[in-house]
Amino acid sequence: MIAFKCAGQWRAGLGAILLTASLGGCALATDDVTLGYEVDKSPPSIEGASKAKVAVAIADNRPEPKNKISFKINALGMPMAPILAVNDPAQLIADAVRSALRNRGFQVGSGGSDVTIELANFFSTFKNGFFSGSADAVVFITVIVK
Repeated sequence: MIAFKCAGQWRAGLGAILLTASLGGCALATDDVTLGYEVDKSPPSIEGASKAKVAVAIADNRPEPKNKISFKINALGMPMAPILAVNDPAQLIADAVRSALRNRGFQVGSGGSDVTIELANFFSTFKNGFFSGSADAVVFITVIVK
């Protein structure tokens, strides 16, 4: 009877440890996300855009590691595991600008005006709740047209 009782306590203790580890494991595990951009399928055309040629370049001025776009925050408000972008956020922004210009009738390529995008910040704070989470994002870019 005593051996059975000890074995039951051991199993309950192991179960409690595994439950605790599984609940807290989410905040400790690095997550990878693929960033995307939804193209506007019917943007307004701009008169005279077809006569203009535009080259788009991007300067990524964010600190290293550039693929770190967020981190998880535990219940005490402490930063935990990083959230990393699978694809390059700077390239995503440059491609989105090129796509938006093309969809409005501009010719995208060298030999015309230069659009330089400076990316200074691309970060989101992710807060994990028990049943849900929330994210507050900051993207700071400067666009220079010459």
